[in-house]
Amino acid sequence: MGLLDFFKKKKTGKNTSELRQTKEAYQIIIPEEKLVGADAENEEGHFIGTFNVNALDMEHKPIFGWAIALSILPLVETDENEINENVFIDMQDYCDHLSEVLKSNPQHPNSIFIGRVTKWPQMDCVWYVNNPELAHTALQNIIASKTNRFAFRYEIEKDMEWKAAHRWLDRLVK
Repeated sequence: MGLLDFFKKKKTGKNTSELRQTKEAYQIIIPEEKLVGADAENEEGHFIGTFNVNALDMEHKPIFGWAIALSILPLVETDENEINENVFIDMQDYCDHLSEVLKSNPQHPNSIFIGRVTKWPQMDCVWYVNNPELAHTALQNIIASKTNRFAFRYEIEKDMEWKAAHRWLDRLVK
């Protein structure tokens, strides 16, 4: 488990919204990632997922109060009925790369990875971020570089209660 000291002092007993507004010093503990895989099939098709089940254990969730939902699509032509294993592995690696970009600073990460679900040929990923402007700029820089191996689209929405994370993770934790 990593201990992150964002402003070099311990939290002083105020609630997290007060801390965000006053920029008062505090410490936050981000649980170490614990990734769990899932493989399921329903009427919509076959799904493969990887989820960070420890994310729900994090205190001070409102500090990371912005959800990023991002969908990755291959740029190469693929058969929509059959997973191309090489492209799938590359998509996972690309999601990991985006996680590092969104994290920004490993000592004081801007993001927490929640999980990814693939319904071929699309991979949907979710992170929570502290600074949505920083995340948006990082993703826009990737788009502007025009060196992407994959097409992607994303949305950033305020979600202080982590509703999106609970939709993804509650079923796995129980």
